[in-house]
Amino acid sequence: MGFITGVNFMELGNNLAVLLEGYGVRPQNIFLISDSKLIATLMGILKTILKPKIIQRIQVIRSHEELHDAVPREMLPKDYGGEASTLKEHQEKWIEALSSEDCVSVLRTMDDCRTDEARRTAGQFSEHYAGLTGTFRYLNVD
Repeated sequence: MGFITGVNFMELGNNLAVLLEGYGVRPQNIFLISDSKLIATLMGILKTILKPKIIQRIQVIRSHEELHDAVPREMLPKDYGGEASTLKEHQEKWIEALSSEDCVSVLRTMDDCRTDEARRTAGQFSEHYAGLTGTFRYLNVD
């Protein structure tokens, strides 16, 4: 319950929007593995945040047997009765990869990327716009 009370759902919604729309992630399935009754509450909250198409892809898994029916064992970590590396080993590989000099160098380079606002052309007054910038299909000024 402590996890649910600590979640900022507006921030969660914004992060999911960036993930799904900004990065173009297209999940085929989303598995929530829990036998807790709080999942029903979480699903109710997620229905207000996510699109119906994504909600249809969410499956609540309540046991290891259900998980094995949904996901092949060779893809699951040993922690969940599968044949792949453990979650700890997987985490260590990611930490090693993200801590590598190549990755850190790319992140530093991306952090230094900026726009030179001095080169931006200033908005100039145009008789055509009569001081109103933007795109208008119909503009009625009384």
